[in-house]
Order: sequence, then C-alpha cells, then structure tokens
Amino acid sequence: MNTLKNRQGFTIIEIIIAIIVLTVGVLGMVTTAALVTRMIGAASARRKRRPSPPAAWSRARGCVHRAE
Repeated sequence: MNTLKNRQGFTIIEIIIAIIVLTVGVLGMVTTAALVTRMIGAASARRKRRPSPPAAWSRARGCVHRAE
C-alpha cells in the first residue's frame, strides 16, 4: 500500500510558501534598485544645478589645472 509517509516531493502548501517568500525577495530587490536609481538621478540633477567653484578655490585646495 502506498501511504503518505512513503511519498516523495513537496506539498502544495510548501510550494505556495516558497513562491510567497521568493516574491517578497524579488519585490525587495526591485524596490531597492528603484530607490538607488532615483538617488543617482537626484544627485546628478543637484550636481548640474550647482555652479562650479571659482578657479581660486581650486588653487587654494592645491588642485592646479594647467592648460596643455
């Protein structure tokens, strides 16, 4: 006779729980990627809006820009 203890494989409940866990993980990764993309875009926009420092500031810091 074939009893439940002799069967191999996964139950439907185990499969459903595994799918839910994987879905939550994938959604977390997608959300993180979206946040990072938004942060990079915001930083790029801030950098474009910011005026460049005068040459005197660069010289004061020791950064010498020479034209070649």
